[in-house]
Amino acid sequence: MKIEEFNEKFKNLKDVEIIDIDCEHPDHVGETKCQRSKVVAKRNIKKNNGERFICGDCNMKYNNPMKVKRDIKRQTDEEIIVICTNEKHVGDRARQIKMSAYFGTLEKPYTQECKSCAQIGKVISEEQKDKIKLKLTGIKRTEEFKQKIRDFYNKNPDAKARVTATLLKHKCCTGMLGKHHSEEHKKKMSEIMSGRQYSDEHRQNISEGRKKMLDAQGGLSKETREKLSKATIQQYINGFDPKTNHVRGDHFSPKCDKFIKFKSSYEKKAFLKLDADDNVLKYEYESTILEYTNPLKGITGSYLVDLLVYYKDGTKKLIEVKPNSWLKNPVVAAKIVAAHEYATAQGITFEVWEEMALFGHVYNEKNMRSFCHKVKNNEV
Repeated sequence: MKIEEFNEKFKNLKDVEIIDIDCEHPDHVGETKCQRSKVVAKRNIKKNNGERFICGDCNMKYNNPMKVKRDIKRQTDEEIIVICTNEKHVGDRARQIKMSAYFGTLEKPYTQECKSCAQIGKVISEEQKDKIKLKLTGIKRTEEFKQKIRDFYNKNPDAKARVTATLLKHKCCTGMLGKHHSEEHKKKMSEIMSGRQYSDEHRQNISEGRKKMLDAQGGLSKETREKLSKATIQQYINGFDPKTNHVRGDHFSPKCDKFIKFKSSYEKKAFLKLDADDNVLKYEYESTILEYTNPLKGITGSYLVDLLVYYKDGTKKLIEVKPNSWLKNPVVAAKIVAAHEYATAQGITFEVWEEMALFGHVYNEKNMRSFCHKVKNNEV
């Protein structure tokens, strides 16, 4: 029975199932029928050039290479160069394996279909996949092994493309889906990534890759967007880094007795106004966190109100500093509604300070632009 006939006849059976197969050696003695598992019988036919099945007794009796060449031993750790016989093989056909893993003829050049090619077109049941996954879970690979894998995919872009296509099919571009890292592992990854510099091309590739991943997944989930919003607010609370946040400068407040970072000229003007007000005891910048419903994304976002002012008479006031033109923005409007509701519930006042509230009777566009220019040049 040739290997093609064998595959067609037993294609619906699993590798571990037992089959009946006849020994096809012409000098076989006695009953020819043998019982073997599918995988063992298939391996036997391949050892015989894919032409026929020969039982173990006949192999030992008639085809034992040790009787022909006693100086050659198969069961050794000697490494030999073997060439894959599959026409569809991807990459370098020659590979180095141990003699004990070779079952072809003992004549050079050694030829044998590689394991990867043997799996092409093979249908694996879900049960078998679960067994393979369970077997591979927890295996620790050496750095040498990992480097061999990387080298192989770098040399064989077609093979790398097949793996990438499979990952994309399952909506997983990183292979990390569902994995949970220990705190120690997270700390190590953070240390490795800290201070790393990326080229503009690398950053562009990362950006495009993330966009493709999000498109494949249908965008970020509602829960993820809400988590990102809260995480961003927490970064603001922890302080600003001028390299990563839009901080315009520092303002020293005598009322608060400290430097306060501001992100716009309007906020700088608000600080000056509060410092000049004799009724103000002190004020806090972005200390009040509110939740609001984003009307454009349909998620619950977090929002930092610009100022919480404490007056000498014991009253408090929430103040949001915004240009008048921004008040028409639906997201800004939703934030203001949330701030009004919060202030009412707390029994305090809420105000929006735009151009007229900040610059008062001297307001005009020329004066405003002049003030902003001075802030930009650190003249105020």
